[in-house]
Amino acid sequence: MTARPCSLRGPAGPRGGAGIAVRGRAVRFAPLLTSGEVPGLISGSFAGDLIRLVTADAEFTIRLDRPEPEIEAVFRTGPADGRAWWRAWRVRPAAPDAASTAAALADHIADSRRRFAGLLATGPEAT
Repeated sequence: MTARPCSLRGPAGPRGGAGIAVRGRAVRFAPLLTSGEVPGLISGSFAGDLIRLVTADAEFTIRLDRPEPEIEAVFRTGPADGRAWWRAWRVRPAAPDAASTAAALADHIADSRRRFAGLLATGPEAT
């Protein structure tokens, strides 16, 4: 699967087509998380207190309505075997501003993707 570039072009189609949908409090994170900080980003939604990011290997839901942002991730091995794993964790940014929070979120997402890829490389049974 090839990742398509994302842009801030308004809401995605009614069925959630590729692109970026932006509105609400999460809007301040859109420019920071769609500027290459999340490699392979296929689509994203920044609405209210939720951020949803889709890459070829995972989907991330970020909840901003908690004292510390929370990331829920679903990792997939691919259509060949259709297996998926779920994980949730909280992120403690260095400072409460949008730039520090976005950087912390991007770092956590990249780290989780690397760890999951490493687990799959050692064999799916290791996960």
